[in-house]
Amino acid sequence: MPRFAAILMLIGLAASAGMSSDGCSFEVPTLPDRPAPTITAEVDSDNSQRIKLSVDINGYPETRSINWDFGDGSRATGLPVGTGESITHTFVRAGPLTAQAYLFDGAGRSLATGSLSLTVIPAPQPGPVSGTPDDASTNDNTSNAPVRVRMRTNQGDIVLELEPLVAPNTVANFLQYADDGHYNNVVFHRVVSDFVIQAGAFVSLGAGGNPRLRELQGRAAISSEANNGRSNVRGTIAMALRGQDANSATDQFFINVVDNTFLDTGPPPFTVFGRVIDGLDTVDRIANVMTEDAVPVELNDGFATTFDDVPVSDVTILTVVRE
Repeated sequence: MPRFAAILMLIGLAASAGMSSDGCSFEVPTLPDRPAPTITAEVDSDNSQRIKLSVDINGYPETRSINWDFGDGSRATGLPVGTGESITHTFVRAGPLTAQAYLFDGAGRSLATGSLSLTVIPAPQPGPVSGTPDDASTNDNTSNAPVRVRMRTNQGDIVLELEPLVAPNTVANFLQYADDGHYNNVVFHRVVSDFVIQAGAFVSLGAGGNPRLRELQGRAAISSEANNGRSNVRGTIAMALRGQDANSATDQFFINVVDNTFLDTGPPPFTVFGRVIDGLDTVDRIANVMTEDAVPVELNDGFATTFDDVPVSDVTILTVVRE
């Protein structure tokens, strides 16, 4: 579990402009009889750009959902009470920023906005990142024993059992992204009810945004570990690829909603490296959300494109942590 060093606190300020529960901007009414919510921040001692934000909603017991705007171009929307009050975010840029939490009642009406001004300190740059199987095999993040991780989403939890015995470098790659907080607040950007749900690389800028999704920077691609005796059947997790290149997996992954055994051979073949052991109902819930096409997307090379099969309302991964 991450260790948090410093605790920063500022009183939330009432805002005149805010965001609706679907991520759109609108005016927030001032509530003179109640103070604005307070936001606190805890900085990770290992990564100064990874910060846990918490909003105090005690003055607003009617709150049912929370939207976060982190001030760095990233948002997390539609988070239910019980999980959305605290969220850990790896800021994509350092410097002075303002994070905001928007509270909504059960009808989606705005209640209040809390604001926190903070200065994000740049994290030290890591050394060279492994992109080869030989280097990855020396990573202490994995052994031959199965590794369980819990993926918390705004639709429920998914518990995965990863198999380093059959895909050691793929598991090490996934765990490094998880441990670094890369998957925190990314969204499922591709949902096909009779195929897969896919995530790992995009954050949402809010419904109606142009672009709606922005791609995060991943590490170097890893080599394929397909044909390892594991098949793309319902409930398994595999790495996504770019085009026809079997050795192009970086941060994106997918969970098979149905048996997709044709992905075992492709071409290209897709590497299965684990399976869902709890939370398959959450997978099905995500698989059946309403989606839309032609959604504007900004890629990490600065180019713009559009995606199909994007959930209308964000399906957000809150955290991915080892158990």
